[in-house]
Amino acid sequence: FVVPARLGWPLPIYELALMTAERAYAMNVELAVTLVTPEEAPLEIFGDGASRAVAELLAERRITIVTGATCEVPDGRHVVIDPGGRRIEVDRVVALPELDGPAVRGLRAADHGFIPVDSQCRVSGLERVYAAGDATDFPIKQGGLGAQQADTAARSIAAACGLPVDPAPFAPVLRGMLLTGGAPCYLSARIVGGRPVESEVTDAPTWSPPTKIASRYLAPYLEERDRLSAGAR
Repeated sequence: FVVPARLGWPLPIYELALMTAERAYAMNVELAVTLVTPEEAPLEIFGDGASRAVAELLAERRITIVTGATCEVPDGRHVVIDPGGRRIEVDRVVALPELDGPAVRGLRAADHGFIPVDSQCRVSGLERVYAAGDATDFPIKQGGLGAQQADTAARSIAAACGLPVDPAPFAPVLRGMLLTGGAPCYLSARIVGGRPVESEVTDAPTWSPPTKIASRYLAPYLEERDRLSAGAR
């Protein structure tokens, strides 16, 4: 399982590795699983506490993790791991995609085509233009953070229109539900200056509703839509 050098949201590859190992164990299939990532520690975007818990979980499932590394895949049966040029033979390679931004014509573009925004989610160099989500140059691409950016932009727009709203800068709180093949883990951290603080991992969710996308408005809206859809059936 390979995390690319330019990563946006690595959690899904950990889920795939964990669920694959768990499924193989349940079927009594001998399987060696290796996860290669440029991160210095497993899911390091959640901070030290969560990273240690994930590392322990990987060890329990006998998943080998190679950190601080990049890969080349010369063919479907081999992976070359750098630094060191270690070459391993595999039966399957599963990799996350490497992300590029939309490079919208007429908008300033940051590296790899992403849209640069300020702390209010205003597009740099333009007036009354806002952006939120994976298209922006915020390095972590995750639905909950995109919804938080949208909330920030909405408050700023409302204040600019004269409504009694105090705009607040984007203050990301990262929340993630890690599916493991068994009981899920719930990870959270505040992101300050691009670094995680207040890292936490729990067996029960610390946010409500306990969904994959944790956000103030979008998550309750989606939960209500699901409830109404289930009632209609």
